[in-house]
Formats: sequence, C-alpha cells, structure tokens
Amino acid sequence: MLTDSIIKKSRTWKLAAAAVVICLVIGLAFWAFGNIKNSQGLERNTLAVVNNTKITKQDFDERWKQMPEEMKSAFKEDREGFLENLILIEMLYQEAKQQGIAVAENGGKEAKEQAVQELAYKVASTAAVTDTEIRSFYDKNADKVNGVKFEDIRAEIKEYLLTQKQDAAVEAFIAEIKAKTTIIKNEDWLKEQRRKSADNPFTKAVNNGRPTVLDLGSNSCVPCKMMKPILDELDQEYRNKANVLVLEIGDYRDLARQYKVRVMPTQIFFDKSGNEYWRHEGFLAKEEIQAKLKELGVE
Repeated sequence: MLTDSIIKKSRTWKLAAAAVVICLVIGLAFWAFGNIKNSQGLERNTLAVVNNTKITKQDFDERWKQMPEEMKSAFKEDREGFLENLILIEMLYQEAKQQGIAVAENGGKEAKEQAVQELAYKVASTAAVTDTEIRSFYDKNADKVNGVKFEDIRAEIKEYLLTQKQDAAVEAFIAEIKAKTTIIKNEDWLKEQRRKSADNPFTKAVNNGRPTVLDLGSNSCVPCKMMKPILDELDQEYRNKANVLVLEIGDYRDLARQYKVRVMPTQIFFDKSGNEYWRHEGFLAKEEIQAKLKELGVE
C-alpha cells in the first residue's frame, strides 16, 4: 500500500544524514610498500589523492576497523565503494573548510564528521515543499492509499516529499563539488578489488551482455513472496534472453546501499551494457515487467 511505502521511506533527514556520515566515515589491514609507485604515479600505499590530500591504506584500515559490524556487511563485497565514500568525505570536508564550517584542523575523524554533517544540513535546508505539491501528490495517488483522507496522511506526504528534495539537493551539490575536485585513484588497487568481487551473481549478470531485472527483497516480506513465483516464471521464459535475478537483501546489503534501496521489494532494470534503465518499489505485475523488458529489446 502506498501509505505504508510513504511511512517507511519518511524519516528525519538530519538523523539520516548523521547515520550516512557515520557509515561513510569509518576503515583492511595492509602493510606499507615503501615508495614504489604505480601507473598513476601514486605510492602503492596511497589509494587516492583528493586535491593533494592522500587517502592511504592505513586510513582505509583504521576506518574499516571502527565501523559497526552491520555497516561492514554493507561494504563487505564492495571495498571500492567504501573507498569512494572516504573520497566523498574528504571532498566535502575540504569544501566545508572553504565555507568556514570546519572545526579544529587537528580535530581528527570526529571533527571531520561534524564538519561534513553541518555542510550536509546547510545544503539540505535549502529544500522546501509547498502545499500545492503535497495536494498534487495525494491527488495523483488517491487510488493507492485505500481511502485514507488527505489530512490524515498530509504530514507523512510532506516528510516523504521533503526527504526526496533534500536528497536531490545534496546529490546535486556533491556533483557540483566533484566536478571541480581533482581526484586520482590507485587503479591497480581498484582492479584487484574488482577481480575479487567479479564472482558474485549480480556482477556476472550485468556483464553477460543481456538486460537484467534485479529484485531485492526478503523472505519475510509479503509483496516479496508474491513476486517470487512471478519472477521464477519470467526466469524460465526469458532464459538466454535476459537475466532475472532475485536476491535476499540481507545477503546483499552492499547492493542495497550502492543502489539506494529503501523499500522491499525493489526491482531495478539494467540494459545490456549494465546501466540502470528503470526501477520500481513494491509489488510489480508480470505484465509490467514484460513491458519493460520489451523496451530493453527483449522479445
């Protein structure tokens, strides 16, 4: 039901941003390789450079050790993604300093987290939702809220829409900052991480030259259970034409994090080159899946 979806996805953005930062700013035990340099001219102990600031294997290791076990599972098969987050934090910290937000220069990890959080709040606070937008959303989805009156769900809709706008504002801001940031990555290290993760079913699917339907859900989720026989049928019908992949979200938290999955189930469609084409949250009828696959060239 749309009502449930809105309530599940609604949240206080400030708390969510803090959780994201805590997840992002946290580090694999490697020993140093001296001053040997790779093809990017980086010392092998350096994983990335962000505007002349190094992120080393020691930085990576320390933050990985500090991360809660639940968060570690989200990056277990995606060390490259974890490095991307460390790069993101460093990039935003440098921007925070330029805007006069950053705390003491030698304040350590906590100071960096605080500065990035304050910057994120500042950007998110620019977002706003009008009464017209709230009413329009309700009217467009009135047939999906099972008769719930507008005033009874107005607050949830507002929070839902505000969250979407806040997320979009932060994402646009990050893209803007990234465009003016010089980032050099240790491609040798990245290739090794990709080689290690190439054996999981999702990577195999999106790299085999066929369109892919990825369903991320849970065995305890009612709409997920309803989707399972449909997806099994489609898997048989589209064998050797498309990949139909059903994965337990608890086993693939790295994918859920990477693709920002917030509702179970979520279906994500990828073209034959492995690029995301379309996504849907909640139960999706067989005919609608077939229609999307047809759009991707699957008959």
